[in-house]
Amino acid sequence: MKTSRNTNPKGRRDSSGGGGSRDGINTRGKYFYPKYLQEKLAITVLVITLALFALILVLYRIIRDNNEQYNKIVLTQRQQEYESRTLPYRRGDIVDRNGTYLATSEKVYNLILDPRLIMSSPENYLEPTIQALVEAFGYDRGELQNLIDERKTSAYVKYNKGRQLTYEQRTAFEQLVKDTNTAYSKSENDGEAKKRVKGVWFEEEYKRIYPYNSLACNVIGFTSADGAAGTGGIEQYYNSSLMGVNGREYGYLDADSNLEGVVKPATNGKTIVSTIDVNVQNILQKYINEWQTTVGSRITAAVAMDPRTGEILAMGSSNVFDLNNPRDVSGFTEAELMELGTKEAAAVYKRKNDGAVITEDQVFDHFSREDVLSYGQQVAWNQIWRNFCVSDTYEPGSPSKIFTVAAALEEGVLGKDESFECGGFLHVADRDIFCVNRYGHGTLTVQESLMYSCNVCMMRISQRLGRDKFSKYMELFGFGDKTGIDLPGEADTSGLVYKADNMGPTDLATNSFGQNYNCTMVQMAAAFCSVINGGSYYEPHVVKQILNEQGSVVEKKDPVLVRETVSQSTSDFLNETMFRTVEEGTGKVAQVSGYEVGERQERRSVSRAPRKIIWYPSQVTLRWRILRYLCM
Repeated sequence: MKTSRNTNPKGRRDSSGGGGSRDGINTRGKYFYPKYLQEKLAITVLVITLALFALILVLYRIIRDNNEQYNKIVLTQRQQEYESRTLPYRRGDIVDRNGTYLATSEKVYNLILDPRLIMSSPENYLEPTIQALVEAFGYDRGELQNLIDERKTSAYVKYNKGRQLTYEQRTAFEQLVKDTNTAYSKSENDGEAKKRVKGVWFEEEYKRIYPYNSLACNVIGFTSADGAAGTGGIEQYYNSSLMGVNGREYGYLDADSNLEGVVKPATNGKTIVSTIDVNVQNILQKYINEWQTTVGSRITAAVAMDPRTGEILAMGSSNVFDLNNPRDVSGFTEAELMELGTKEAAAVYKRKNDGAVITEDQVFDHFSREDVLSYGQQVAWNQIWRNFCVSDTYEPGSPSKIFTVAAALEEGVLGKDESFECGGFLHVADRDIFCVNRYGHGTLTVQESLMYSCNVCMMRISQRLGRDKFSKYMELFGFGDKTGIDLPGEADTSGLVYKADNMGPTDLATNSFGQNYNCTMVQMAAAFCSVINGGSYYEPHVVKQILNEQGSVVEKKDPVLVRETVSQSTSDFLNETMFRTVEEGTGKVAQVSGYEVGERQERRSVSRAPRKIIWYPSQVTLRWRILRYLCM
């Protein structure tokens, strides 16, 4: 019996095409692509592969050629995430000869805000931060709010009212922040728990401090607000030694591209050891003030100097100011400032307009009241900051008579035992020049002519010397030349003294007793010291040593012997004369109970205690004095 059955067990149909079909399904039920499609697909894959290869090649070349630039970009971006800051140097101290601080630097702190951090979550950080600042420092809430809003994208804002805060202020604020944030974190309220004081930190700085305020203000000087530049005195003259070099804290990428922190420490300034003695300076200033408040004068000034070395022990005047507040002009009334400013404004107009002149009444046609007042303040500052002993000149008067006698003794035109007649005046050229005693001193020895300050005797002695030799000794004693003192602003007196070629008989006569020429006080002090120390003229100076941070001496200011002025015998004679001037002559007002004033060469046993000897120039008005400490 025949039965019918499927001879294709898998149910696939045969086709006359050898198993193919028109719909692309093969005899086994799988799809296949026609040949032309396969070719297109192969070409597409090849093109894409080639394009990717070309892209890789281009990227490789870009990285190879710009590797350094990209590294810098990466480093910069990563360093911005790392705190990079300046480490300020500490300006060097100024101390007196005994180590007492005259100027020092104290660390203070500037308040820095980070508005970007604060505004990263203003609902959590803004109000707590402002509240903490107001509570700790009393700052204006609205001002802080506006500042943060205006600079919200900045990570560094120095708040002007938060400058130079003390260590105590900083630590008190940091403790407040710690307590406040701790309280927030313990809050059971989820909103309160997220609040924090953020975005406030402190930057270190140094503030210049002068412990004795106005003491030796003209010698010490002061600095700018940032301590980078000195104005006047040692601060200005030795500015390069007092300054240091700022350090830096920053980050860098190591060989493995890890960011490493580096601290380059600051190099602090050197310490200046001055020749000033605080005790002597206090005494000197005390008597300057006493003179000014009793007798009084336009200005009173004094110099204390060691004749053996040229060291300035003290220097001061009646023009004093507070080094911690040098721009205070409260000692001037507004009317005085306006008067000074009006004169200065007229001078400014002349300088700026090719010499055109305006009267003081016309000043306000060209300048505002504020400008004139500002000019007045600048003139006032110049007056109070000016070191009279170094920068101003005066007629020395009778103290210079000692140089006339010294020159005559050195040249051999005068004997120590000679005498002169004083009739009260001397006729020179076409005029009568009077003595301090118009009735005349009568007959005086050389020593007595100095003791009683006789002008006539000095004129007669100078006539023997002649103008050539007199001028020679004026130059030898340093008149007309700068002393070279290590303070800024020393006056140039070269045009204020006579030379032999322009000195007439009257000039010679008046110069012999200290009139008709000018000098500075430091010139007179240096010249006098050479006479009383045996003839050695030392360069006056106010600094002994310069020390590094470790206290080691890096520079020593040894006494500088400039020249010899007189012989030892002349010095001995004049020392004895000056001692007798105080004991018997016109210098009696300089006597001090318990002290020998003047000097006489007299040897004591070394076992005796040091004896203080004070020496004054022989002048009743005592415009200035030299104090001297000697172990006899």
